[in-house]
Amino acid sequence: MSPKFLISAIIVGLVAAEWVDNVPNRCPQPTDSNPNPPAFLYAHPEDCQRFITCAHGLPTVMSCAPKTRFSDVFQTCVGEGTHYDTCTRDNAVRECSRGATLIGHPQICQRYYNCSDTAQRRERSFLGAYEVECTYPDLFDIVEKRCKPFKEAYCGPYRVPGIGPCDYVNNLCGGAHCEPCGSRLSSCVDQPNGFNAHSGRQWSPYYVKCDSGRTVEFNLFCPKHFTGTQAIFHPINRECVSLWEIPRSTGFGLAPSCDGKTDGKYRVEERADVYYSCPGAQVSYCRSGSAFDLISQQCTVQ
Repeated sequence: MSPKFLISAIIVGLVAAEWVDNVPNRCPQPTDSNPNPPAFLYAHPEDCQRFITCAHGLPTVMSCAPKTRFSDVFQTCVGEGTHYDTCTRDNAVRECSRGATLIGHPQICQRYYNCSDTAQRRERSFLGAYEVECTYPDLFDIVEKRCKPFKEAYCGPYRVPGIGPCDYVNNLCGGAHCEPCGSRLSSCVDQPNGFNAHSGRQWSPYYVKCDSGRTVEFNLFCPKHFTGTQAIFHPINRECVSLWEIPRSTGFGLAPSCDGKTDGKYRVEERADVYYSCPGAQVSYCRSGSAFDLISQQCTVQ
């Protein structure tokens, strides 16, 4: 069943009609070639419960039944506060002054209007009067009229959900002395689920946890490696590893090279308990209290 038929079943109780001269006339006008233009409906500019019908180029104001609102999108009266109610959302500030309570933002799923929130907005706020934003990555459910986890919230067909943390304006900088959102809050957009490198701090101990393109855990930090050195998050292997498993080309790693070496095992230059095998430069570690012996080619207790 199409939305239009579904909505029409809810309504069409027109309770009043009146001729008007104070509403912009958007009606198609008769012409010599088309003396009877087709029927046309459009929203009243000041009242979501009313709309305009056209007959022979003249506008007539009609009223929807109680608890319904006219939708320009669906060209019919729809249930008040439902996701079909585009007029209330498009005119949220006006509707707040007329007694509405919570209204979903017309285009952005993580935002809504709280008509009881009369607090003064900050000078550099990205939000307007009555406008509120859910905490990342929650979204505003227009049926339950509250912020919910992004996998549970219903946005409706015309509201787009934010995905990255910087899609949420509360995470953006509102002043000069602020680290940009992109380097402060790592995005998981286009990243696989699970652990991934911090987008602004690759080849560092910092990493994040991703789920469905959202960053669900920020600024995770690799623990010390059992060699006693600080572990680094490897963005390709997607795990915390020692410095000897990080390429030297990154400027942070000490990965050994097999260039010019015959097959065999070699100790790294920096310490005696870390060694590698050629070909491949596969790194291995001796247990605590032991070191790699070049003659026996194995770890021995010191």
